[in-house]
Amino acid sequence: DEQTLLFPTYSNLLVEVGVERPDTRLGVPISINGAALAEAVVTDEFIYVPYRTNNLVAIERDTLEVAWTLVTEGGVWAQPLLIDEVLYVTTMDHRLYAVDAVTGEQLWNDPVSLEGAIASTPLFVNDYFYVGSYDHRLYQISLDGEVVAQYEGNNWIWGTPVIFEDTIYYADLSGYVYAL
Repeated sequence: DEQTLLFPTYSNLLVEVGVERPDTRLGVPISINGAALAEAVVTDEFIYVPYRTNNLVAIERDTLEVAWTLVTEGGVWAQPLLIDEVLYVTTMDHRLYAVDAVTGEQLWNDPVSLEGAIASTPLFVNDYFYVGSYDHRLYQISLDGEVVAQYEGNNWIWGTPVIFEDTIYYADLSGYVYAL
């Protein structure tokens, strides 16, 4: 069995390609109900597809039917983060959601509401999420969905922060790089 990769596309398809021969499409592309800008998360049971204009859907791998939908007011421009059967989803409607990966149930009473759109996957380090926002800030968020700290930037913080030797680095769209 050849290992494969699954890519969501802006043209409303999921396309499967082989790892050993990535120039070859395998099978028939799967039609989806929206365009995607970010990578899907794939497990043995589900394909989690972030739609550009709104919502995240969980598609059952066996049937290709939608199992559940996380309804958002804005698009999901970043790949969700899966940790211990919980999906953490950032959205263009300024929120970070914690969702049960099997049922789609929201696990926090309210999603974390930030002051700007979020176009990146959270970084998870030492039981905290680090999430950049279009409001020029990086947020540190606890596992129970509480904002515990904010760090300033000079412009939109679009990319996912990175960690190297216990220091977290993030950059803004003006080209400034910050270290925590």
